[in-house]
Amino acid sequence: MQTGQSCLMPEIFDGDAPCVPAAPRRQLVLVDGRTFAISDEAGQMRAPTHGLVHDDLRHLSRLDVTIDGCELDVLASSAPTPLSAVIVARLRGGERSASSGVLTRRRWVAGGLREDVHVHNTTLHEQRWTLRIAMAADFAHVFEVKAGHAAEDHSPEVTGSGWAIATDGPGPAATRIDLSPSPDDIDDVSGVLMWRLVVPPRSERVVCVAVEPVVDGEAAGLAFPCGAAPADAI
Repeated sequence: MQTGQSCLMPEIFDGDAPCVPAAPRRQLVLVDGRTFAISDEAGQMRAPTHGLVHDDLRHLSRLDVTIDGCELDVLASSAPTPLSAVIVARLRGGERSASSGVLTRRRWVAGGLREDVHVHNTTLHEQRWTLRIAMAADFAHVFEVKAGHAAEDHSPEVTGSGWAIATDGPGPAATRIDLSPSPDDIDDVSGVLMWRLVVPPRSERVVCVAVEPVVDGEAAGLAFPCGAAPADAI
């Protein structure tokens, strides 16, 4: 299969493993050769069939972005190209409260996954938010993913060169993670990463998450790591 192309099938996960299925509406699917990412329309990877799959293994089974004390009201969600997606959500402090900001998630898939999370303060006052990103990998085989069978999740851990998720099972698979800026804290129990953001009026803060699969000691070759302009890297 050529880079940036997907296979169209009558049902999701119907077909051979190397072929990426067409998802039902209200899901985002990005494809780059034997690497594909599936999430809901809000960008969250929560369902048993969601995740980042590379070379028949799921290297990311969970990617969940939240803001403490805020509801995310999705305004727009689209995949303008097979390699990229953008999700725009309004931040609300409660059911009846006015919007205090906008969260934009820009995602690219090419040799891995890169996501930039923009938290924009739309008010005339400084805003303080706690951004939480939950990440996990179960390294399930694509056939298990198709069937909606999840394996045991593994959480990110600090390594000598940054962050990584490793498997305890057979096969030397791992997920390399780059975070910019580094998180302010991590929940030791859940593995949730936290950033305490101070955002001036009419300004934004950006957190970059880059995920690169590693198989048999060989990195997949992430096309646009944090700090690289995706438009120039594709």
